[in-house]
Amino acid sequence: MNILALKQKLQNKTLSDWFISSFFLIGPIAALAPRGLVVVLGVSALLGLFSVGVDVKRIKEILRKPLSLMLLFLCLWAAVTMSWSPILANAPWSWIRIMVLNIFGILLISQVGSLKKPMVKKIGAVVNHGIAVGVFCLFGIFLYIICISPGSLEHESLYSWANRSLAASSLFVWFYLMTHVVQKQMKFALVLLLAVFLMFTQLASLAAVCAIMITFLSLCFVFAFKKNGQRILSIALPVVLVAFPLTFFYVPPVQTMMHSLDFLPFSAIHRLYIWEFVSQKIMLEPYWGWGLDAARALPGRHNLTPIGGEFLPLHPHNASMQIWVELGLIGLLSFAVMAWQIARDQYNGFYTNALAIAFVSAYLTIGGVGYGMWQNWWIACAWIAAVLVKVFAKGIK
Repeated sequence: MNILALKQKLQNKTLSDWFISSFFLIGPIAALAPRGLVVVLGVSALLGLFSVGVDVKRIKEILRKPLSLMLLFLCLWAAVTMSWSPILANAPWSWIRIMVLNIFGILLISQVGSLKKPMVKKIGAVVNHGIAVGVFCLFGIFLYIICISPGSLEHESLYSWANRSLAASSLFVWFYLMTHVVQKQMKFALVLLLAVFLMFTQLASLAAVCAIMITFLSLCFVFAFKKNGQRILSIALPVVLVAFPLTFFYVPPVQTMMHSLDFLPFSAIHRLYIWEFVSQKIMLEPYWGWGLDAARALPGRHNLTPIGGEFLPLHPHNASMQIWVELGLIGLLSFAVMAWQIARDQYNGFYTNALAIAFVSAYLTIGGVGYGMWQNWWIACAWIAAVLVKVFAKGIK
């Protein structure tokens, strides 16, 4: 009996070690293969299932929180909108994979929450080591591109990969930076942030550069004004989410402003045409939306803009626009309320609150100029960021 108990104990310890080690992958995978973050989220949740188990009581506590209730409402509303989506055959599959990722995310948060502090501290250390390795890999790739293969990013596939890698890394690097801020290593954190920012600008990743700048300014505001700064930002974020699509209802047509926009790169001007096109579709179905995943089938999306490029290639490259055009004003307001709740909540200390602000600022900035809301890896990024806030609150702070 003792031998069996010892064997079971060793198996549990091995699974626990694998569970902790899986968090190391966040940094390298974000830097080298960001789509693999879906696998990281799923594998970590499954390893936690066998090593930590399922804390039903804690899951119930999570699901009772206002943020979880709003997320549940948004998911249910998305399911309702499938009934009038123009691609009804594909929309249910999109909804199912979104729900599976949500389940993995909630499981992982509950598992980290049920661990004792020493184990969570180990996870925090492992995450930081992984992020450091990921940033080191990015610097190596940067030096290779600059010194050996300066024209490699002109290939569309490599350019897309680099954008995803830099976007994911610009999100998770804040965990590493905030850890050093807590450890009173502010100068090191600022130097590293400057180095990362300069690297991103040289690699011409608009989304990552914007994320670094806006997140840094948000953190400066929070550090300067503490709780009042957090309150102001928690109001400003949802206001911007709702106001951004509205601006295209009132500004002159993009074509009439081309003479004053010629300093912008092609990708930025193309986005203006995309957002103008999507705003016109929003006005046709402002309240209920066109249905989940409908952005892929909006009439006229394949027509070419005056500068070339389709009016809507796959998705609107803006979270607010995509949610409004697909899920209507009901969906957009729900999403804005979720952003408000994330930014205003108290997460066990000032530094944890600041990290949550950093994550939501970076995520919304990247989502505001970059990627589709329902992409698997992008949803996985959101859940991993939420888990890291939990890790930071319990194991770093």
